[in-house]
Amino acid sequence: MLSKELRKKINLIRLAAGKRVNESFAGNYESAFKGEGIEFDEVKEYVLGDDYRFIDWNVTARTGVPHIKRYIQERELSILFAIDISASSGFQSYGQSKLDMMAQIVAALALAAAKSNDKTGLMLFSDHVVKLIPPQKGAQHNIRLIQEIMSIKANKEGTNIENAISYLCEITKKHWTVFLLSDFYDFNSNWLKIFRCAMEQFDIVPILPKIKADTKLPSGAVITLEDLESGKKLYIDSSSKKVREDFEKGYQSYYKRLERDFLSCGSSLLTVDMDQDWVNQLIRFFYMREQKRGRG
Repeated sequence: MLSKELRKKINLIRLAAGKRVNESFAGNYESAFKGEGIEFDEVKEYVLGDDYRFIDWNVTARTGVPHIKRYIQERELSILFAIDISASSGFQSYGQSKLDMMAQIVAALALAAAKSNDKTGLMLFSDHVVKLIPPQKGAQHNIRLIQEIMSIKANKEGTNIENAISYLCEITKKHWTVFLLSDFYDFNSNWLKIFRCAMEQFDIVPILPKIKADTKLPSGAVITLEDLESGKKLYIDSSSKKVREDFEKGYQSYYKRLERDFLSCGSSLLTVDMDQDWVNQLIRFFYMREQKRGRG
């Protein structure tokens, strides 16, 4: 049974997403993420417009009427939510941390995945893998997953994305769809190299939650900026227009580099602006992904 507090948190997620979590959100999710194979469904009479390559000659010869084999795409996916719970994910703005934001995104995606009857799993990592729940399905599993998602907390360690991806490559040879949520403040490991290799096996969707505090400094005050992973502090005078502009340019440069790096690996960075309608941003991403698959 879900606790009263957990039910309240889940209801807040549903409220934030509105009916779209159960309706258009889930529908767009299912269209964007489809199975890789096909399976036999039935034999039916041929009608004008059917693909003649699927004619079942045995049934056709037996009945004297053209029949074709009908196939459907396998729907079931294995989804893994990989969440960065390093110290930097504890950065807060207006009482809400980045980890809270990531939990909201993952909870909404998990609800959509469960509605599509996909297997779902969870990996929490910092500079090492903290916890892994392999993809499964079923009501009890979904309850456990939501409980884990809504109760995760940031730790005091740094970020090592290379270790997290290496771990995934070691534990499974299966094709998983991996939603990788992080601020990607990992400047010590060569994670892009292994990310590029992992894309040959996994469908990795990198997600960057963003808030205004990431890109803009408030004006007119001396501000203390602290690196939550190293503990280093920097004092800056945000009353200076140049300081504010340099801060914004620094983030934009970092963000553009991330975009280029992921594109070079065959992936696209999904940036979710948490100061805006983040559910609609996910729906738009689903739509664009579906369109891209249609052109592929």
